[in-house]
Amino acid sequence: MEKLEEKGDFIESIANSLGAIAYREGYITDSLTGEVIQQVQAKPEPKKREAPEGKTQAIPDLNLIELQKNQSAFIKIIGPIVALVELQHAIFEMHDVKNSLLCLSFLSFLIMFFEVTVPLLPIGLVVMILYKRHTKAEFKRFETDYIKNIRYVQLQTAQIAQLIGNYYFVMENIVHWKDPEMALQSIKALLAASVAIFFALNFLPIRVLVVVGLWGAVLSNNHYLALLGNLVAIKLN
Repeated sequence: MEKLEEKGDFIESIANSLGAIAYREGYITDSLTGEVIQQVQAKPEPKKREAPEGKTQAIPDLNLIELQKNQSAFIKIIGPIVALVELQHAIFEMHDVKNSLLCLSFLSFLIMFFEVTVPLLPIGLVVMILYKRHTKAEFKRFETDYIKNIRYVQLQTAQIAQLIGNYYFVMENIVHWKDPEMALQSIKALLAASVAIFFALNFLPIRVLVVVGLWGAVLSNNHYLALLGNLVAIKLN
C-alpha cells in the first residue's frame, strides 16, 4: 500500500512539475491527475495483452522513472519540430509575403516536375554536406524554449484529442448507424467522391489542380487578396 501511495505522489509531482503554468491556469485539472493516480493504484491491474515468446510488447510496462525522464527529454529536444511548425504556419498564413511566394514557387516547381526534382533531392543533400565541410561551419543546436515547447505539446494533444473525437463521432453515428439519415447522406457522398476521384485521376491534370489549390489556400490568407476575392464574388452574384 505504501508503494502504491508513493506511485500516486510521484505521478502527481510529474504532472505538477511539467505543467506548472498550465496547471495554475486550469489547463490541467485535478480530475485528470486524480484519474491517472486511480488507474495506477487500481486493484487488480488491468489485463494486458501478452506478447508471444521471444517478441516484444507494442507498449512497454509503466515505468515512472522512464516516464519522467522521457517527458523531460521530449520537451527539451523538440525545438526543431516547433521551429518547422512555426515556419510552415508563417508561410501558409503569409506573415512575410515575399518568403511565402518564394516557397510556393519552389513547391510548385517540385510538384510540376516531380520525376526530375525528386531524384535531384539526394544530390542537393550531397551538395549541402560538401558545402558544410568546405566552410567548416559549426553545428549549433536549437536553444531550448521550454514554455514554447510545452505550448506546442498542448496544441498537439488538443489536435489529437479532436481527431480521435471525430473518429468516435463517425464510427458511432455513421458506421454503426446511430444517425440513419447521416449514414445515408455519407454513403451518397462517398459514392459521389469515388466517381469524382476516378474522373479526376484519369482525365484531369492532377498536378495543376494541386498547385492551383495550394496557391489558392495560401493566397486566401492574405487580407487584401481575400477582400478582392470577396468583392469579385459579390459582383459575379
